[in-house]
Amino acid sequence: SGASSTSSGTRSAWSHYQSAVGSAQPVARSSQWAVVSADRAYVFGGYTHEEDPGHLWMFHCDSAATGTTSWELIVPTSELTPTARVRATLSPVSLSDSAHTVGLLLFGGYDDESFLSDVWLFDTRTVAWTMLLPHTTQQAADANVRSDARYGHSAITHNSSSEVVIFGGTKDIGFF
Repeated sequence: SGASSTSSGTRSAWSHYQSAVGSAQPVARSSQWAVVSADRAYVFGGYTHEEDPGHLWMFHCDSAATGTTSWELIVPTSELTPTARVRATLSPVSLSDSAHTVGLLLFGGYDDESFLSDVWLFDTRTVAWTMLLPHTTQQAADANVRSDARYGHSAITHNSSSEVVIFGGTKDIGFF
């Protein structure tokens, strides 16, 4: 299930969408990250008591217009995948000159043991994760190469979907 805000001119309304009985859908969670890209919404991570929060779920937004929602658990084709985590960021990025070729950039978070600084790219075409930068417990020697480990930060896609800007967050000794 889920809630959505729709707007028509100056009037807005909330709508509640219910998945079909027996259909796949993510369990209730908190501290997850969600992002919309084209006609799909992706949800990754979060605290949950019922399933591995390291799964990536996709919501078919175009199905909401018909009143019948559709969720899909993404089964990656890659053997290597990000660990389960909370309060990470997931940002849409362009993978080529085409606006329809979209990737999702996953950064940071917390995995119940440590603050993370790893960077992952999910390719929506190949349905595969690629680790771009592994997690390190050392501070980056060059701030242009890696950000410090953190969780609870914000991220925006900038400059025609080719750059991700990260702001704030928490680390083991306080706030950024």
